[in-house]
Amino acid sequence: MQEPLELEDAEAWLPCAVSHSSATFALRVRGLSMFNPHERRSFRDGDIIFVDPAKDYENGSLVIVKLASSKEATFKQLVLEGERQFLKPLNPSWPDPIIELPNDAAICGVVVSKVEIF
Repeated sequence: MQEPLELEDAEAWLPCAVSHSSATFALRVRGLSMFNPHERRSFRDGDIIFVDPAKDYENGSLVIVKLASSKEATFKQLVLEGERQFLKPLNPSWPDPIIELPNDAAICGVVVSKVEIF
């Protein structure tokens, strides 16, 4: 993820079917950590998700998180336990079932929708 995103860097412009802020953007999912064939909420490699940075997150939200030490972001489910925050993949076979959210991480936004293009 780069900051700031320039409009000319957009791959395509897509309509979002749900209510969202003007700061909402779309990302293409990479990898299989969020793929769960047994659940309604499941994301395959290549799926497009809409992320709203203005939406408040809560326990169970699907979030995009950027670590200070990385140029890339990760897509996971947020788990809140008291004062602690964890990231959980939806894929039940994923090798790291849950990790504690590092202090230097920034939640970039909440996933509000997915679009499938055939």
